[in-house]
Amino acid sequence: MANLNIVDVAIQDLELILKFQKSNLQRLYFHLDDFQLQTESSIHTLPIKLSNMFNAFGRKIKTRELSIKTYHQSQVTPFLPIADLEALKIIDLYSLEDDMEIEIDEIVKIEQWKKAKEMNCDFHVVNLKVEDICHFSRYRVQSNTISARDLDFLKKAITSSLKFEYSWLAVNIFNVNEEIFNLWGPAYLSGSSSLWYFRIKDSEENILMIDIQQVYNHIYFDVIETRNVPNRAIVHDYNEN
Repeated sequence: MANLNIVDVAIQDLELILKFQKSNLQRLYFHLDDFQLQTESSIHTLPIKLSNMFNAFGRKIKTRELSIKTYHQSQVTPFLPIADLEALKIIDLYSLEDDMEIEIDEIVKIEQWKKAKEMNCDFHVVNLKVEDICHFSRYRVQSNTISARDLDFLKKAITSSLKFEYSWLAVNIFNVNEEIFNLWGPAYLSGSSSLWYFRIKDSEENILMIDIQQVYNHIYFDVIETRNVPNRAIVHDYNEN
């Protein structure tokens, strides 16, 4: 099929979905490989035509998961708003090349970002603000660095929530050990992991486990049951301050 027709065919397919959709899609996936082509490529008109189509129909596509794989952040913002707010649960932002960076200042303002329950991003987020991700019950994200203050903010947000499940953070630079020890006290050491345990507000059974693996610069937040806490580990009481 000629490149000239790809956009029109895609729009026609989406129009049919909107017209006849009765049940939610499990996943809607956009693989925008052609966006790295020359600027005159017709596929660059897709965001505009999508916007026009949804304005004409007056409704969104009902999908549980929206996945976008692209070369550039500029192709993320036009696609997020096409998903129905009530149906959307998961947002995936995937890079077509390793170590690509993304800024999310505008993305986090979109209602679909604010309403989704889970987020996965394998771009390197250069301007990550933890306040913009703490509402997700599950998330995976990479960033250049993260501060002790940000980690403590996430700890407080998670221990105040009964909806959180799991998160994974990967950073390029991590050198806040002393600050973390000052905030959280000594860690329970297990292999390459430094582990801390915190009680969750209004929960007798669930404990927040924070696992910092400095060898890999990975940070895990996970909710576990009390019986899975090691015998000699310290479990900190819930503290909202």
